[in-house]
Amino acid sequence: MYLYRLLGLVVLLFSAAAQAEIVSVPLTYTSHPAKDLVDENGKSLSVIEAKKLWRQTQDLSHLNPKETDIWKNTIGKSLTPELDDLAIDKEETFSYIDKVISPIGSFRFVVNETKRKGAKRNFNIWLSKDSRSILLRKNLLRKLGYIVPKIQHRQQVRIQFKGMATLKGFLEDLETSTFADSNRWKVEVDEQKYILVLQDVLILGSNTKIYNLAMGLLGSETIKHRRVLNSLSLAYALVDVRESVDGLTWHMGRVDNKVFILDIISGDAFSTTYYDAKWMYERLKKLTDKDYQEIVDYAYLPKSVGMLLKEKLMSRFNSLVSIFGKNDNEKLVINPEVTDSSGELVGGRLTQDNWQGHASRYSFDDTESPLSKSEMVAYFKSKFYSGIIQNLVSYVNEKLLYETDIQEAAIEKAVEAQKEQFIKLLETGKFERIPFSAWAIPTAKGHIAASRDIITGSYLGTDNMIQIADSLEFIGEVGAFVGTLGLPTKYQVYATGNARFSRAYTHVKSIKSIKKALKEPYRNIIVPYMKRKKARSLVGMIDDLRSEEFSQLEGEERTARVEEIFNELDEVMAMGDSLIISNNLILAGSLNGGVQVPFPNTDKINAELVLQLNTRKVNIWRLHITRSGENTFQIYKSRANAMGYGGGIQASALIPIVSLNLDRQSGEIQTAFHSLEFNNQDDTKTMIRNLSKLRQVLVENSVELMQADQKPFFINHQFKEQVNSYRNLTHQKLGLKLKDRLKVSHPEGYDVEFLIRSTGMRKGTNYIQVGYDVLNAALDQAFENEDISFTNTESGNPGDSFYGSSFSRQTMTEVPDLEEKSEIPFENYAQVKSQWKGWSANRSKLLEIKRDIDTKYGRDVFSDEMFYDTDEINLYTVNVILSLYASGIDYLVRYDHQKLMNLVERELIMPWPKNMSHYYWKGKRRINMYRRKRDLLIKRISQAHYELSANYRKLLSHERQSKNITFLVDTLEAVLPFKVFSQLVGGDDHFYLKGTINGFRVGRENGEESIESHAIGEFGSEFSAGIADTLRKAIKISQGELGAHWFLRRL
Repeated sequence: MYLYRLLGLVVLLFSAAAQAEIVSVPLTYTSHPAKDLVDENGKSLSVIEAKKLWRQTQDLSHLNPKETDIWKNTIGKSLTPELDDLAIDKEETFSYIDKVISPIGSFRFVVNETKRKGAKRNFNIWLSKDSRSILLRKNLLRKLGYIVPKIQHRQQVRIQFKGMATLKGFLEDLETSTFADSNRWKVEVDEQKYILVLQDVLILGSNTKIYNLAMGLLGSETIKHRRVLNSLSLAYALVDVRESVDGLTWHMGRVDNKVFILDIISGDAFSTTYYDAKWMYERLKKLTDKDYQEIVDYAYLPKSVGMLLKEKLMSRFNSLVSIFGKNDNEKLVINPEVTDSSGELVGGRLTQDNWQGHASRYSFDDTESPLSKSEMVAYFKSKFYSGIIQNLVSYVNEKLLYETDIQEAAIEKAVEAQKEQFIKLLETGKFERIPFSAWAIPTAKGHIAASRDIITGSYLGTDNMIQIADSLEFIGEVGAFVGTLGLPTKYQVYATGNARFSRAYTHVKSIKSIKKALKEPYRNIIVPYMKRKKARSLVGMIDDLRSEEFSQLEGEERTARVEEIFNELDEVMAMGDSLIISNNLILAGSLNGGVQVPFPNTDKINAELVLQLNTRKVNIWRLHITRSGENTFQIYKSRANAMGYGGGIQASALIPIVSLNLDRQSGEIQTAFHSLEFNNQDDTKTMIRNLSKLRQVLVENSVELMQADQKPFFINHQFKEQVNSYRNLTHQKLGLKLKDRLKVSHPEGYDVEFLIRSTGMRKGTNYIQVGYDVLNAALDQAFENEDISFTNTESGNPGDSFYGSSFSRQTMTEVPDLEEKSEIPFENYAQVKSQWKGWSANRSKLLEIKRDIDTKYGRDVFSDEMFYDTDEINLYTVNVILSLYASGIDYLVRYDHQKLMNLVERELIMPWPKNMSHYYWKGKRRINMYRRKRDLLIKRISQAHYELSANYRKLLSHERQSKNITFLVDTLEAVLPFKVFSQLVGGDDHFYLKGTINGFRVGRENGEESIESHAIGEFGSEFSAGIADTLRKAIKISQGELGAHWFLRRL
């Protein structure tokens, strides 16, 4: 079936991509020993003999390869310049012969001596930005016992050409081959004698008797499963300096899926085994500080660069210790804060990027953080401007549009009641209290909402890190207000009911710079105007394609013109932009009660307690247009229907102090997903048709043309959601439970249906919200008769707020709804995700998070070396995700019930606040709360596991199975030591755990690159991240739209 073939193709493509230019070293024995091993007496061992020896010793790493003309069993020999002396005359002017084939990024050419007496020798001269990596490989290999042909570094060489045309052609070829400016190497040109002086070059003999391993280019046909060559992947990776020393990481490689992964040139040629790598590690372990100093010295680097590189090379070796070593005692002593006296090297960072006489740039400009000082000024400007726009629109609503004045009506009713009370006093002479009664008035409102906000984190179903959102909304509302009379003045009770319809237009633009975002025209807030403008651009493109001039173009001219026309798509939408139009109909009712108590010695400040109960019926029709790729537009047409109810209580004094809210909702969401591809190779008719489709979406909000050509994917959610939230000033906490029956329908009629269940919590600190509360309270006190306020627009996660932070943990399970003998390959899947998120974190904060992770999982997930080049990270997100596969879930379910409960009884540790006593008094009885809750939890664990056992599992409903699996995985992973949990799910063959750190690392040239941890375990399914993730990749839908995050809450 098409959908499942598509899923298989996606898995294959991702697997293929993962293998490009990398070495995967299995961390277990693979029964393929090297072919060149010898025993302790130097006798060659056959593969069969090596396998037999492994069965006896369980270790082949102590066996050396056979000595040859490229390797001898020596270690740490001193390096000297004489080893590379080619006896070339210092005044030599070489004669240029021709260029030769070179690897990508390098330029090699042949020259001939002119001053030598007798036979003139030919030499190869090598130019590349990363030529130092060749020298480093050469030096390291010699230290390890390898014989490497001479490679001489020459500061300057003189090359004579036959004429200026040849010389100029040479410089053009140099730039084309190296992707760099020829001025990096060019020192001087003598146009009279046609002599070119080059700097910072490598000279190699044109013919060598042995293979030059320093070049790093090996093929599998050369390696032939020989340890002497296969083990070089570790050595090559250690000194894999690709021009920038500042950007070289302090660690090398990572463990993933039970293999050690190295990214090096010619990586796909290696078949390094664990014992090959272990053998090389043992040789590297014998190198001393002095050895590393020589390796760096004879790479002829500037002194400051060499100092930094030496520390980094030793640190990269240290990162191997946890994988191949015995303990941390094998690590070398390093200084990640190394500093020199010249000022070129400060705190482990190079402060300049150019050195006289060097073609390579050993440092590049830092990635600008979105939270630099100038960006922070722009951020607060954007918040101020947003508030000004909000209040101007509020003023227009108040002066020009209608809204029932409920406060005025309440005053009138109160005055009428007091008049009646006074008249009765005159008639009877007795003062009577106003009796309790209710009154009602119809209400109506029509207003406009307009805003521009800079928002960090996900927003309205988009998946951006930072975005600017322009919104315009037209709102109409009718309803009723029910007030009360006769209560003491400090009490108030009222009810509302209303029907609200609105149309909202939102343009979301992914941004890198807040400063640049401030320059966006404010007329763009009028999103319908901008929408029409985009449609006009499409009309112009269609006219160009229909023109007679275009119809006469052919071949390359036509292709070039099509590219020019399609470049205008950037005027329609930039990459990552979204345009969202929604119609919202909400029927809502609420019952509110409150009490106000004035503070002593003041009549302006009241302490207030408010209770609210509410219910609602929500209907949303939504259109989302986004440019997801260079030539791809995605259109989502959605409908959501939901019923909800909830309640809350809030205590405040000028600002909210404490609040507690409960919310429940259930309903259905359906999304039709269309994808529109533009290809400049299409015929004219097809291109015009596709542009017309996009124009129809923009102008008419219709997908009629798209649906006529291709039916969409349909995503259907049937959900129940529970949200509990708590706030105490800056502290916020959220609990979330979701049950979502998700169905994905292919255009050809194939369906996949599965049940997603998740449970989680998030806690964090949000300072900016309190800041807004204080600001609004001050404005309210200063302008009593004016409605002036500022609204905080955020993603909802405290970790996305200004200097806020949050921690969340969520357990999610996916249980496919399969019929017997179904061909659908999906299986049960569970995921536990822990996330630390925040505005900014320094290295100590990151190391604190690392320690928490290490304590939880009992081993180093992130190594210390991974943090040496991180001083501070902005807008950080630390994720640790545990994937538990069907085999692990089945192992847990089938685990002997009594043995499991014995383990739980012995090992379970309840999470408990340190400042909370385990006991409380009930009358005269002292009760152990900890023990009581622990016993209750153990009982629930027992019941859930027993229901999933073979005796009852077939009798359980699909939903009950899902509920029990979710509870067991969530609870056991949380309250048991991870070693015990691993035992219960059958060990690390059945789960995969990995961490990532994303954000902007301040003061680093590779600041946007994520940090990936070592992984624990291995993929237990071809669908490694679950059903939903596999489907997302297969149909190329965005994560926010697949999960309906524009409607459903997320942690």
